[in-house]
Amino acid sequence: MQRAARQLIRRACSGLRCEPQHGREVPGPQGVFFGAQQFRGKVDLGISRIAEPEKGKTKFNGYFAGGFFVNNVQVPGSVIAQADMYLLWKPRRIEEVTPESLVFIDLIAPTPDLLVLGCGLTPQPLPREVAAFLAERKMKVEVLNSRDATGYFNVLNEEGRVVVGALLALDPEVPLLENLPEQNDPLYDRPFLQQ
Repeated sequence: MQRAARQLIRRACSGLRCEPQHGREVPGPQGVFFGAQQFRGKVDLGISRIAEPEKGKTKFNGYFAGGFFVNNVQVPGSVIAQADMYLLWKPRRIEEVTPESLVFIDLIAPTPDLLVLGCGLTPQPLPREVAAFLAERKMKVEVLNSRDATGYFNVLNEEGRVVVGALLALDPEVPLLENLPEQNDPLYDRPFLQQ
């Protein structure tokens, strides 16, 4: 996996030529600032070219206790994703992952080669009925913690492999917006969100 990641970074950086004259901060995508250099009157965005997701590709940009950042969008809860699309996913724990919760796989053409299953904080054994469901479809499964699963999915998706990522949030106890008590006060004042 490390070799594939290195090759991916080399491919992305191959067009960058650096002869710095002056260091300068320039805005990158979504107002994020990246270090950039000014070259012969032109500003080279350097890392921002690498960090920007390709159009139409699903990319996990990060994670937090209650969900993920997908294509620079904060997504609460668990996520199921494929090459160019991601959806909210109902399961919060590995015990809740069932063949019915993975029926999305049957809708994808061509059939995915691999399911990257992120189990939250630690990898856990795959439920037997899920293993049988995937075996019927001749799909391989990689069971990882959700943190590692985000990167693994990104590398495989960038290589153009037909892959599905089913990632559980790191902390299944974090309340989702649909489970919050009714209140008229602003959401940011709620104590559990400030921790």
